Amino acid sequence: MNDLSRKGMQTAENAILSGTSAGGLATILNCDKFKSLLPDDARVKCVADAGFFINAKTISGTSDIQDEYKRVVTLHGSAKNLPPSCTSIMEPSLCFFPRNVVPYVQTLLFIINSQYDLWQVSNILVPEYLDPQRVWKNCKVHISNCTLSQRIIIQDFGVEFLKAFLGLTPSFTRGYFITSCYSHGQIQSARYWFSANSPRLLNKEV
Repeated sequence: MNDLSRKGMQTAENAILSGTSAGGLATILNCDKFKSLLPDDARVKCVADAGFFINAKTISGTSDIQDEYKRVVTLHGSAKNLPPSCTSIMEPSLCFFPRNVVPYVQTLLFIINSQYDLWQVSNILVPEYLDPQRVWKNCKVHISNCTLSQRIIIQDFGVEFLKAFLGLTPSFTRGYFITSCYSHGQIQSARYWFSANSPRLLNKEV
């Protein structure tokens, strides 16, 4: 931001902070901070793509992603860089989960995510170390390769994903576009928007 400010961003009238995956999470975590670095009258919005990671259990029933975030906070001293609106009321590692941060974001925020986020299915729900026989390998490549039992597990994950939004009160400052695509990241690739078989909503490519 210091570099961008020297190049004229300190006088910006319109600004969008956007990112995909880890960048999407960073967008949520830093949305208000980004706005605070710009002129008070600037129109600022944040768009987070595939960054809404949930605190889901693995297929073994363990909360491995939460434990992983605890290690990240300890190793990198991340607590000081997480939103104080969250860290002041709960353990800092829990503030890596957007559902615990989004309620306190004041800047306009739009979240795009799949409820069947492929990265989360592959790394949170079924991390490789819990699949030593690689039973899930082909399923992770394409949903058509999944067995019925695997699809049911993925569907249950999708239900848990949507539950993460239930605690978020209605707000005029944020919106969501949640798809059922078996993918991770949707705004960074032109093929999602302009290919002949792009998904459509009300006859418009999305």
